[in-house]
Order: sequence, then structure tokens, then C-alpha cells
Amino acid sequence: MIRIISAAAVAAAFVCSATIAPAMAQDVPTRTVSFADLDLSQAGGQAELRHRIHRAALDMCGNLDVRDLTMTREVTRCRTEASRSADSQFATIISKAKALAQEKRDRTIEVAGR
Repeated sequence: MIRIISAAAVAAAFVCSATIAPAMAQDVPTRTVSFADLDLSQAGGQAELRHRIHRAALDMCGNLDVRDLTMTREVTRCRTEASRSADSQFATIISKAKALAQEKRDRTIEVAGR
């Protein structure tokens, strides 16, 4: 599973003193994105996982309010950073899925007759 962490929450945790930071780190908002039902060796499965990560970032960071420019910037930044926080996990998972699919293909034997 992929965990997405709000960049704003992480930044707030770093600003706090050493005694407060451990407690804040536990309160960092995250979302868990499941991909157990996807075939990540295929482009369609990868696209669906990207979509789920995007939806999780939208859910975690809140809605845009075009009447409040500061909040709009903060929500946009949060969404961008949340998606980026999943990028390395995404790349690792896709790489493993492709390797596993190749390994499965390598375990076959072709039998030919006359």
C-alpha cells in the first residue's frame, strides 16, 4: 500500500521543538491507497493507481475555495506535495510488478510437435 503524507503537516512538525515534534509526527495526516486488485505490470493498472493516489491527495488536502487565494495556494501545494510523496513508492512498486510479471513469463516451457 502507498501512504501519502500532507506536506503542510510535515513542515509543521519540523518547525516544532524537539519535544513537541514526536507527538506532531504521529498526527501527520495520511491516506492509505490500496492496489491489491490491480495488475501493475500493465499500463491500465498503473493509470488506475495514479488516479487513486490523486483522489487520496484531493481527499486529504481539502477543497479549493477560489474566494480565498491563500487557502487555494495552500491546498494546491498540499495536493502537489502529497502526490510527490507517493512517487518513489509508486516507482518501486511498478518496478517490482514488472519484474514479477517477467519472472512468471520466464517460468514457461514451450513444447513443440511435428
